[in-house]
Amino acid sequence: MKCLKLVVKKLNVLLFIGALSLSGGGASLAEPVSNSSHLVQQVRAMVNGDVYIYLDVIPTFTIDGVSQTFCNTSVFRIKALELGADQMHSVALAALMASKKVRVEISTSTGCTDWGTQLGSIFIKAN
Repeated sequence: MKCLKLVVKKLNVLLFIGALSLSGGGASLAEPVSNSSHLVQQVRAMVNGDVYIYLDVIPTFTIDGVSQTFCNTSVFRIKALELGADQMHSVALAALMASKKVRVEISTSTGCTDWGTQLGSIFIKAN
């Protein structure tokens, strides 16, 4: 358990550094973000390298004060060829193993595509 906590802390540091390096560009890489945190129920790696993340419920997000269903799915895809795919996969696995909740953001380049919507980011919540 101590080793897992160390791995999660190292992942958080790497993600923070990565987020800082990406934030300088001014353009948002991922949006919208889910309103609440969710448990990762399953992480499925495919032969083509893509990874599917199954959350416990369909997330919601808010636009102009109105809560809406988050892409009509609880299954999201990490595209293997995207920069940061390995890091997002690691975050999903760490959350699954530690039973920690995550929040997700959708890739602005693809938008919502229902089942298997491409993730722009995934992050672990402390509580």
